[in-house]
Amino acid sequence: MRLQWVVALLMALCLLVMALLVGSLTQVRLRASAHETARDLFTQVAQRNAQKLQDLLSHAGSSVQFLASLPLTGIDGAGRIDRARVMAMLLATVQAQPQLQSAYIGFDNDEMLEVLGLREMPQAMAALGAPPGSYFALRTIERKPENAGVPMESWVFLDARGVRLAQRADAPAALVPSQRPWYGLAQQSAGLQLTPAYEMAGLPESGVSLAHKLSVGQGVVGVDLVFFAFDAFAQASMKGHEGGVIVTDAAGGLLSRYAEAAFAQPPLTRLENLTDSANGFAAAAAALAQHEGSSIQTVQGQD
Repeated sequence: MRLQWVVALLMALCLLVMALLVGSLTQVRLRASAHETARDLFTQVAQRNAQKLQDLLSHAGSSVQFLASLPLTGIDGAGRIDRARVMAMLLATVQAQPQLQSAYIGFDNDEMLEVLGLREMPQAMAALGAPPGSYFALRTIERKPENAGVPMESWVFLDARGVRLAQRADAPAALVPSQRPWYGLAQQSAGLQLTPAYEMAGLPESGVSLAHKLSVGQGVVGVDLVFFAFDAFAQASMKGHEGGVIVTDAAGGLLSRYAEAAFAQPPLTRLENLTDSANGFAAAAAALAQHEGSSIQTVQGQD
């Protein structure tokens, strides 16, 4: 009888061990399956975002190259252009591509034509002193004989339909095109150029510019893309998933981001190097960016 009880207990113990082993293996497999599914999802999100960003830059670059190739038939013997015609082309470019902050042509004499897409952005409107409802701001910098050749700038503000809301008379120009990063880069190098990240002139935003030297005449065509607009793009790309999206430059500097509340603290600062970030999730993402493919890391006790 004692032997039978011992055998029964041993069998029960073996069954318990087997059950625990099967349960453990099942959990491992479920965890591995969950990780694999998550990796696939992360890869798809990353690839989709990368493709959208590539398409955005490609479309913007094509617009710059097209404008730079135009002969600008309004050029007269004095080297001047049909400003109204060129401004209309710049406006059409910004209207067709909402992701652009501005499109412009800067000339070697520091004259300039520019269209900015305000789209009722409070910070940009406040910085420019634009009236309520402003969607576009048209800036002209011109050297006029009556001003002794000093570059003077004027502004026209339009609503979403292109109706004029207000205008600002000539004043000494604060912007010098030839001193901006996009101008020097395009003049020194052939083809389409992409600037490093920098602070936009007159706006509380940072971004990058695509620029190309004019094929006819002395000057540079450029467009600005601000990182503020990329944040909304990053948010839309999540489509309700928990987590966040981070876009960095090659050195790991933060260009754009969007994160759910659980991943957003401490907050991230634009252009900061994520490797040194106090945000654990951002710092982990910076480390992962140096490797190909997707992987799952444990950060602050969470996968």
